[in-house]
Amino acid sequence: MKLAGTGFCLSVAYFCAFNTGWYEWNANGAAAAFSYLASTNIAISQGAQTFVANMNPGADFNLKPDLMQGIFLISMLVMQMGQIWMPKK
Repeated sequence: MKLAGTGFCLSVAYFCAFNTGWYEWNANGAAAAFSYLASTNIAISQGAQTFVANMNPGADFNLKPDLMQGIFLISMLVMQMGQIWMPKK
């Protein structure tokens, strides 16, 4: 049961990292589209300009979490794995 629980916890952490990476990749793709529109002299809204300025247009998919995502994933794993592997009192 400990091994099955460990596999579950690790897969949850992986899929959390995958989903945040996918979200960032998708947002960067949208920013690239807005950036392309702006480069062809098509007016984009101030909100779209701000979005492009805060993203990394066209960046590749990245599974590596940023600092806050990493802290979240590590703390989640510590809490889950601690319940599985720490001795019961």
